[in-house]
Amino acid sequence: MLCFYRNTKQGVRLLRVFSPDTLAELPEKIGQEPVTELAPYLFSDQFEPERGEETGSLYDTLTGRCEETAWEELRGRQDALCGERLQGAVLPKCLAKIGRYAFYNCFGLKELSFGAALKDIGAGAFTGCHHVERLFVETGADGTSCLREILAELPEKIRVTYRKGPETGVFWFPEFFEEGVENTPARILENHVHGSGVRYRNCFSSRALNIREYDSLFAYAKAWESPETVADLVLDRLQYPLGLSEEAKKRYQAYLQEMSEEICGYLIRQKDGDRLLFALGQSACGAEVLDRLLDIASKTGFTEGVACLMEERHRRFRPKKRSFSL
Repeated sequence: MLCFYRNTKQGVRLLRVFSPDTLAELPEKIGQEPVTELAPYLFSDQFEPERGEETGSLYDTLTGRCEETAWEELRGRQDALCGERLQGAVLPKCLAKIGRYAFYNCFGLKELSFGAALKDIGAGAFTGCHHVERLFVETGADGTSCLREILAELPEKIRVTYRKGPETGVFWFPEFFEEGVENTPARILENHVHGSGVRYRNCFSSRALNIREYDSLFAYAKAWESPETVADLVLDRLQYPLGLSEEAKKRYQAYLQEMSEEICGYLIRQKDGDRLLFALGQSACGAEVLDRLLDIASKTGFTEGVACLMEERHRRFRPKKRSFSL
């Protein structure tokens, strides 16, 4: 990977990245200086250096070599990691600022990883990033991060891996969308928000996720979201129970018991063996339910699921040993 950059008083400001890969794993340091800022439009097809930044240095992450260069010598390179080519980005833990429209129209971006040092996110940084599926955040010791600000720009359904010190939790934030509805008598345009995603994105206190409030919103998820979204949320809260109270745990477990066949069927269709094994361990599926699930797994060609279900059925309903008297 090649990084076009300039040094600032705060650290290194990245201007452009070149790589044959689709994942941008940005360096923590260049030389002795930490990477603290992403320039505006860095990953956008529409990048142009700001006035005074037409010249900089090019850093090779493989060899550690740096050499001075000008933007004109780099313009038009086919290996610029930008736009639809970018599928994932691992930001430096020391990164403090993302410039405006840094990920503008990165339609292929699916996952993003960042740390607690990130404090400043420019306007429209994630405009056009409609396919982000996963966020990985490492918070400060007090749980603070810029997760809320990033989620506010991403209205789609997103899975967040939330690391706080040695502990890890997984939280799902459902989708939401806004709709303008004309109120003709009042001659105004009313803004209607659909989906529980807004409520989930608002359960933060002082830049830290309020986990108790997050769990209290489960009734809204059940009422407004698809069964698949609710299943994802329930399974990962139980499997990664960071900050999970006993009361919330009982609510999630009750839902899993009630919907065990539907949830396991969903996991079979997704061919998700790990979570299927976990769901079976948390549920009390009867023999008939396990037989129906076995039939689904067999028809979908999910051999791992078939093996898992057969083992579970044998464990729960082991045939009684016959005894003979002479």
